[in-house]
Amino acid sequence: MKDMLKLEKRGDTSALAPYLQSLILPDPDAWFKSTFGDTVGSQLTLSYAPTAKWLTQSMAATLKNLLQEKMTDHFEVIDFSQPCATPSFLRGHDELEPKVLGPSAFKLLALRKKHDPIYTLWFHRGSGVSTMAFFVYDEGAFRYLGKPNVPAVAHSGPQKPAKIQASVRAAKLIYAVRPIYPPEAKVAGVQGVVVLHAMIGRDGAIHKLSYVRGPEPLSRAAIDAVKYWRYSPTMLNGQPVDVDTCITVTFNLGSGP
Repeated sequence: MKDMLKLEKRGDTSALAPYLQSLILPDPDAWFKSTFGDTVGSQLTLSYAPTAKWLTQSMAATLKNLLQEKMTDHFEVIDFSQPCATPSFLRGHDELEPKVLGPSAFKLLALRKKHDPIYTLWFHRGSGVSTMAFFVYDEGAFRYLGKPNVPAVAHSGPQKPAKIQASVRAAKLIYAVRPIYPPEAKVAGVQGVVVLHAMIGRDGAIHKLSYVRGPEPLSRAAIDAVKYWRYSPTMLNGQPVDVDTCITVTFNLGSGP
């Protein structure tokens, strides 16, 4: 991406062209079917066709726009398939990620049969945010998927946990235990946001919970409280599913956790 932005800034279209061409999946049908299975993969291949057809032109226009908007000085690459993977400048504002990417992005992850990394690029300048989604690594190069139209399909057999962002889960929280502020942390003036990786079962109970980031002296208090939280079941295509998500717990010395 840095190389492409430099070439676009210089106006070197001949040198930029091979980069843009390399972003196209060489065999979309094979990649989508190996990643999503034959049924969903076939539908996603059809959805990808217009993206592939216009990719070089649309990506060149996107690069030009990013430069004009001065959004290129700082950007981050995030493996969207990893738990609680959020750009550093959004941490503490996790509710923005699903608004920017849209619910179909999370549904796309849930439909995968093969869990290779799927990357997003996040650009920001001040309060402005821009994203490119999604990129994958296939046959020796990074390829651009765009945001394929996610088909409505019926699943058979056991379903893998669906990745749902924290703010989506928070809307379905039905029982919460308030964390107890550790006295030692309070005396030391420790406060902030603790992020936990959670596996929420089809029954809405917390089945697995682990610390991801945030003030470590507050991590145990956050885990001890959240493990008792309960959610209403999450439905995907009419069926309850396990949920792979992150949960944020804020500790504030002024008002408590």
